[in-house]
Amino acid sequence: MGLAPTTAGNWAIGLGTDFSFTRWRAARAQQTAAAAQLRSEQARQRQVEDALEAGRRRAAADLQSASAVAQESPVELTAAQAGEAQARVRYQAGLAGVVDLANAEQLLAQAESDAALSQLQVWRALLECAYAAGDLGPFLAAVGGH
Repeated sequence: MGLAPTTAGNWAIGLGTDFSFTRWRAARAQQTAAAAQLRSEQARQRQVEDALEAGRRRAAADLQSASAVAQESPVELTAAQAGEAQARVRYQAGLAGVVDLANAEQLLAQAESDAALSQLQVWRALLECAYAAGDLGPFLAAVGGH
């Protein structure tokens, strides 16, 4: 028999496994690194969210204080106008000097400036709130309406 073909088949089944401890360690290290990276990114996301929330709170506080000042500025302006009118009448009647009139006019100019600045601060605070909210649309609509 030797070189002659045979009719009976010579079949075999083989099963091979490759279990490398170094690959298992490398995969485990990659999983650990990925988990650490995930925690780092989650911490960064929380930090950004906290910064945005702090910006929103700061903007709301700025708006509240600017509005309170703006509500008080007409009272200051009215008082300064009345004081200037009284100083002018006293000056014209000869009961007060030019220095008194100049001081009253200076107070009136300061009150007018304060009133304008308080309104500007309200607009700035509204812009800050819109920016912190991430939507400038309402602010731009309000500006367009004025």
